[in-house]
Order: sequence, then structure tokens, then C-alpha cells
Amino acid sequence: MKNSRLRSGLFPAGGSMVVSLLLIAAGSSAGTNGFLKNVSTGLAVLGGQNAAGLYDRALAVMASDCGWKAEPANSGLTTADWNSIRAAREAQRHAMIVSARGYRAPNPGQKWETEFDGGGFLTQPEQGDWRWGLELRTYGFPGHEQTATKAHATKAEGRRLTYERGTDLSEWFVNDRSGLEHGFTVAKRPNGPERNKAPLQFAFSVLGNLRPVIASDGSEVRFVNESGVAIVTYNKLEVLDADGRSLPAHFVAGTEGLIVSVAESTARYPITVDPIAQQAYVKASNTDAGDLFGSSIAIFGDTVVVGAPNENSAATGINGNQSNNSAVNAGAAYVFVRNGSSWSQQAYLKASNTGAGDLFGISVAISGDTVVVGAQLEASAATGINGNQSDNSAPDAGAAYVFVRNGATWTQQAYLKASNTDANDVFGRSVAISGNTIVVGASGEASAATGVNGVQSDNSAPGAGAAYVFVRDGNTWTQQAYLKASQAGPAAFGFDVAISGDTAVVGEEESSGAAYVFVRSGTTWTQQALLTASNAEAGDFFGMAVAISGNTSVVGAQHEASAATGINGNQSDNSATDAGAAYVFVRNGTTWMQQAYLKGSNTEAFDRFGVRVAISGDTAVVGAIGEDSSATGVNGDESDNTSSFAGAAYVFFRSGSTWTEQAYLKASNTGAFDEFGYSVAISGDTVAIGAWDEGSAATGINGDQSDNSAGTAGAAYIFAGLPATAAIQNISARAQVLTGGNVLIGGFIIGPTGNKDVLVRGLGPTLGDLGITGFLPDPTLDLRNGNQTQIAINDNWKDTQQAAIQATGKAPPHDSEPAILQTGLASGNYTAILAGKNSTTGVGLLEIYDQSPASTAQLTNISSRGMVGTNTNVMIAGFITAVAENRVIVRALGPTLIQFGVTGVLTDPVLGLFDANGNAVAANDNWQQSSQVSEIQNSGFAPPSAAESAIISIRPLGNTTAVVSGKNGTTGVALVEVYKLP
Repeated sequence: MKNSRLRSGLFPAGGSMVVSLLLIAAGSSAGTNGFLKNVSTGLAVLGGQNAAGLYDRALAVMASDCGWKAEPANSGLTTADWNSIRAAREAQRHAMIVSARGYRAPNPGQKWETEFDGGGFLTQPEQGDWRWGLELRTYGFPGHEQTATKAHATKAEGRRLTYERGTDLSEWFVNDRSGLEHGFTVAKRPNGPERNKAPLQFAFSVLGNLRPVIASDGSEVRFVNESGVAIVTYNKLEVLDADGRSLPAHFVAGTEGLIVSVAESTARYPITVDPIAQQAYVKASNTDAGDLFGSSIAIFGDTVVVGAPNENSAATGINGNQSNNSAVNAGAAYVFVRNGSSWSQQAYLKASNTGAGDLFGISVAISGDTVVVGAQLEASAATGINGNQSDNSAPDAGAAYVFVRNGATWTQQAYLKASNTDANDVFGRSVAISGNTIVVGASGEASAATGVNGVQSDNSAPGAGAAYVFVRDGNTWTQQAYLKASQAGPAAFGFDVAISGDTAVVGEEESSGAAYVFVRSGTTWTQQALLTASNAEAGDFFGMAVAISGNTSVVGAQHEASAATGINGNQSDNSATDAGAAYVFVRNGTTWMQQAYLKGSNTEAFDRFGVRVAISGDTAVVGAIGEDSSATGVNGDESDNTSSFAGAAYVFFRSGSTWTEQAYLKASNTGAFDEFGYSVAISGDTVAIGAWDEGSAATGINGDQSDNSAGTAGAAYIFAGLPATAAIQNISARAQVLTGGNVLIGGFIIGPTGNKDVLVRGLGPTLGDLGITGFLPDPTLDLRNGNQTQIAINDNWKDTQQAAIQATGKAPPHDSEPAILQTGLASGNYTAILAGKNSTTGVGLLEIYDQSPASTAQLTNISSRGMVGTNTNVMIAGFITAVAENRVIVRALGPTLIQFGVTGVLTDPVLGLFDANGNAVAANDNWQQSSQVSEIQNSGFAPPSAAESAIISIRPLGNTTAVVSGKNGTTGVALVEVYKLP
């Protein structure tokens, strides 16, 4: 049975502590005395060694404060002995200990101790006068709550403690150096009302002397002292059901302290609170030793691409013969897709000019239905787009290949070469894509040019490097820019590249290193910033890994040497050679500044943390291929360093401007020298990790991981369940379009920060094709900002932006229908107006599409205003939920519009909500007569008039339709709105 888990991570931050519903790794531990008093259990694992002698030597080592990161020189202990002692010490320091009240759990690293009495827990620091804890009082549905009785049995085993509260409810705690994990399991749905009538709630009493302050959106609770200073923060609440679907949850105030409220109307039990779990173990369909599958990895939504640059088949194109291994190190790329929680291989990609030694797949990238694959040692002397592929006179010049998907079918769309192709340029060493823009790095390019579009023919700077920007118009690609570092020199500029919208980041492979930020205005690129580490030193190689999402960039420095752990630690301690680090930079306007200095929670020399980085919104992933623990899965034991270069990946999450480590990821079949973390990628709540040296001979998905007969074949691992912000992506509204103030108006808000690309289109004649009579014959579109300033206007979509609109795949079917593609819309309010040309009238459809769903900005609320008629001329509004389930409030307003000068309003709107299959979800006439009246009031979006309607619903991924009609067949102008709730 799958557990329902609520995990709490406690750690000190400055003078305070933070409690998170995600386990967050703490900083370095302090003190060593705890183990020495109870060392005998640990020494029992040392086989035929003399326990007393080993104890004495360990005692001497710890007395000299040598620490535990590696075996101290001349200790007299073998590595195995030392690891055993260290693991035993770690367990003993955090073991549950019988006390007068029940059990206590000291945590010397965190400098606090927790008491357990069978009912709740209470934590207090070694120094300080605050005390804080929680005790579960009730659980269930409002009006049907069940009492969480005190544990009838308490079981302690090592660092773990379990309260058995009954047959359907248990609660557990794990105490380790990362903090205190707190979880509970609800075996089956509690008794209560039918689904969709009320949320499942867990009510806690707050113990100690801190009082809770709940954020307005319910996302977190801050516990403050009598002076109002926040001491403890409780946040990062994430819930999945047994099928792995996200369930919206938030905090609300309770009569005794705190309630966790979960919308479980569509859930299958048991539900899991705050999980991160491996979803798939992915292997190539033609696994072979030495393929290095997992050298590169990319993810977009439900599609993952994995590169295997040393794959040997001579096949060309898509899904060719995989068994012909006559082209050594030709390379391949593999496309995998997810359906529900199941993954399968969709395509096997090969170059159109496959050649031995090309290393096709050394880099991969994906955006939507477009994949880019780099082949850094391809040898043709062609230049530009779709040139002569058969001329192999330029060894190691490199190339990149563009593939597109239509349905489930992939085809090669373009063969990209540099405009100044030359031998040894290694064009394709790195690739990145965002929408219709691709960036390709060529770290061996030799021109001495600097800046943008300089002289390409001067090859006086071997190894200087370059990056090339390509753009697509329709199906045609052209080179838009030639990027060079502002500082000339052999820096291997282009070793890694990243792009988000109109911003590209280019990293280099140079001793101290740097990363360059370029921005596009129109078609012109300029350098905006030069990023360097706050502790830049020769040999750190800052910039060998770069990533960007919106206004945030992450840069890796895999050879950085500080021994710091966690976030913003001591950068000046260079006692951990090649430990590695990652740096977070943020942009405000046009100015970039460093926001965070990231280190692993178990930093050690040669971990090479930062070898790869990825970011999506507020979540970053960092690979560390040299990490040595033999842990498996998520948040395992970091202290067991018995698997050299097994590798790990670390997930960090940002709240406001504060970063914390969220998860420590390991392979499910951790093995020495697998180098898990050599490639990392993230999209929404899913992380993909490559382990290019993994050695199993398995093929396909979730095969036999224990067969290590195919050395360095490589593997990829997919983890799902990271907190991801659900998004409302698209809106459509169908209604009668009249004249004057009775045209069809669609509103949307972009926020909270960042930019978004939006496509707006208006349909009329297309509705006639669908059998709708009285359609608007010639619609026009007008897009305005929050100040009602006109941004764009269109009558017939082919008049302007034809190629760009076609490229979206959403061009209107009729030439007389309008469309506007607006890129980079800033946060704020926008209005789209659909009217009839020359004051014509009829039924029209207004649609707004989110064209940059991966951006940090979202459509936070959407609305449509128009005439509500009868029968088929009622107002119909649709929206699409993306990334995860949304908790939304949909409301229909009529009388409220009068105060805004609207005449002829719908006096009594009726609202109906329907799912993607047309099934009724809910209906409402007057919101104050709804069973949700309290929930609607607490949402902050209650309609102003009692005659207006509102529905709160948890909407799954996909389409939802809202229908607004008039009670008893009345007609008039109405407004339908959708707001995303916490």
C-alpha cells in the first residue's frame, strides 16, 4: 500500500528555524561526542577487526576534530572501516531514545531536540526560549470529523518512530541530520459527504509559545513569537493520490490552530502528501555496452529525449534498423512519452547522414513538438541550412538536426550548420530551443571576433568558441545571429547554451569561467550581462553548465573547491577540491545579480556538483557525478560513501528569494562509477536524470536493473511528484457578438511576474462549418493592455504575421478570421475585443492561447463578457488546466455590471460547469444558496450580487466548459470569470 506522507524538514536559518512540508537538508552538523558514548553497536559491523582498537583510533581522530568527510590521513583505519564507523555514528546521533514522556530525538546538527508523547511532538532549541510543535486532533470532512486518538502503540526503531492511532491512521517520524520527517497514512477515505461536497481536512493543535499567521493564499504558515518575528515557517504542501495525480491543498485557520485542507473529490485512495518518487527507469530499445545513453537529456511536459552519442548503428532517419552496429560512435537519440504515469519509447532518431564518430546525441533539447540534436564531430563542410551533407572534408566541424512531431510521427525538418563551418569547430556541442528559436554552441570555433555578428573569417583564436541563433518561420529555418564572447580568447565559449524566450545564456569552458547573457529585441541580439561567480577562482570552470527560466539563470562550476554545504555557505574554504557549486542569478529590469550560492547537503571533494544544471520556474536541479553514497531513491542516507562516482542530483526550491534543498535524488540501482547526474532536466513537477555510465543490459522501461553486463551502456531515470504550480493555459468564449458595448470581450491577467507569449484569435465562419447558424461573417480583433491602449488589431489573419501564426499550429481555418500573436507580454491586465466588421453581428468565438506554458508567468485569471441569448446562443466559456490540477472559482456576473455603466445586463445568471466529455460537474443559480457559500466567501471572490452565480471546483488536467444562461430564458449582457485559487 502506498503511504500518505506529510513530511516536515526542520533546519536552522540564521537565528531561526524553518519547517517545511518538504524534507530540506540542513547545513553541516556540529559536534562529535554523541557517537563516542554509544559506539559499540557501530563497531559490530567491523568483522574480524579488534573493536576496542578501532574505537581507540576513532576516538583519537574525533578528538583532533578531523571531521567525517573522508578518511583522515594516517588514521590506521581502512576505508571500509571508516565508512562503517561513520554510518554507525550518524545513526546513533539521531536515534530515538526512551524518555519519561515517551521518546526524545536529539538532533546535534540542528541544535534542537524533539519530544514525542504519543499524541504530538514538541521541538525546542538548545539555546532560545521558543517551543513549537503540532498535534493531530481530528481528520475527515467538515461535520464528519474523526478524533485522532492518542497512539495505542508507539514503535521506535533507530531513527524512526511510529504512532499507531488506529486501523486507518498511523503517523511516523524520522530524525536525521537533514531534519525531522513527519508523515501520516490514511488507509481509506473517511466517512463523510459525497465527493466534491467538502475538502478532506487535518486539524492540528499548535503546541508551544508561537502563534500561526497564515498567508493570504494559504500556501504557507508562519509561526511568530510575541514580538511578531517569524521563527518557524511551514510550507511547500504537495499532495498526490494513488494514481500519482496532484491534489490541490492549502492551509486554513482552525479553532485550535491549523488545518491542512485537501481537495480529494477525484482522488483514488490512499493519498500521499508531499511525495517525490522515481516514476521510470529508462533504457534504450537497443541497449549496448559503451553507448553512453543518458549523456544528454531534455524534457518538455510528457516527452523526454535522451541522447546516446556512442551508439553504433548505421541507420538514418526515424525508427531505422537499430541492430546494424557498423558505424561506431555514430550516436542516436530516443524519444519517450508519458501516458498517465506510464512511459514508452515513441521514436528512435538518427541523423540523415549518419557517420561513424559523429557523436549524434551529445546534446539534445526539446520545446513542444520540436527536438534538436547535436552531433559535435559531424564532418561535412556545408554551411547554413540543409546544405550538402555528404562532403566530409571538415573533420569535427559538427552539425545540429531539427526533428518535428505531428501526432506521434517524427520527421527531420532541418539540418543546421554554422555560417562559417570549419574543421574542429564542434558545432553542436550544446543545443537549446525555446519555441521557434534554437541556439547552438560551437566551443571549438576559432574566430577572434567579439560581440554579435562580428567577422567570422578571422580564425586567429583557436578554441575561442561561438554560438549561433536560428529562427523558424513556418517550416523554414534561418540563422539570425552569430554570438561571440565580449572577451576574446581560447575560452571554449558555447560549451553550454540555454534559452528562454528572448534571452539566451552562453557558458564557456575556461579556468575561472563566465557566462554571457544575450537578449533579443525584434531580430536584434545584444549582450546584456557577463555573469561571474562571487568567489571566482582559477580552475573552478564556472560556466560549463548553464540554464535559464524567465528571469532566473543557474550556472554550474563543477570544480569549485569550498567545503560549504547547503545554501549561501562559506565560499572561502577551499578544502574540498572539485566539490563543485552552482550559482543562481536573477534579473530585475536589465540588471542581473547573484541570488544564491548552492552546495550539496553532503559536500565532499571530487563530487563535481554543478556538472549539469536545469531550472523550471522556482525549481532548480543540479547534478553531481562524483558523489559517492550508495543510497537509492529519494532522500536516502547521504553519509554512506561506499560507491565511488555513483552520482547524485539535488533539487532546490525557491520561495520568494530564499532557496532550500528540496530533495536528494539517487538512482534506484545506484552503482559505483555510474555517474548519475551527468545530465539533468526539469519540466513542471517532473525531473529527468541521466547516468551515462550505468551498466545494465536492460532495454525499454523499468527493465532488469541488476544485470550489469553492458558496461557504460547508460540509463535515464524519471522522478515525478515535485511541487509544480498548476496553470490555466487557454480560454475560449462563444456568444452573440452585437454592436456598441455588446461585442464579445475577453480579459486575462498575466502574473505574478515575468513575460508570456499569447495567441488571440476570433472565429466566425468556422462555426458555420460546425453547423452553427447565424455566425459572425467577418470578425475583427482588438488587443489592449490594462490602460486600454491598443497593442494590436487584425481583420484577416493572413494580412500580418502569417508565417508566425502558421508556425503555432493554431491559424484560423478561414482567411477572413483574425488572429494576433503577441510575444513577451509583461505582467498585467489585457483585454481582447471581438467585433463584426462594419457593425455586422452574429455568433462568434474568441480564443486566447498560452504560447509559453513553461514560462514563470501564468494566466492567473481569465474572463469573457458578452450577450447571453437563449438556446444555442447562451454564453459558453472554456479553459484548459495544465501542469497539475487547479482549484478554481468560476463565477457569472450580471447585476454587478450596472455599476460599470453596462446596460441591458443579465439580471439572474445561471452557471453550469462541464468536464471534457460534456458531463455536468456542478451548477449554481444564486451563490448564497450554494452548499459552498462559506468556501466562496473565504475565497475572496464572492460575487457582489446575491443573484449572481459561483462554483468552486478542482479541475483536472484538460478542458473545462462553463455555460452561462439566463434564469427562465432571460437574456442580457453577462461576465464569466475564472480565478485560480490556492
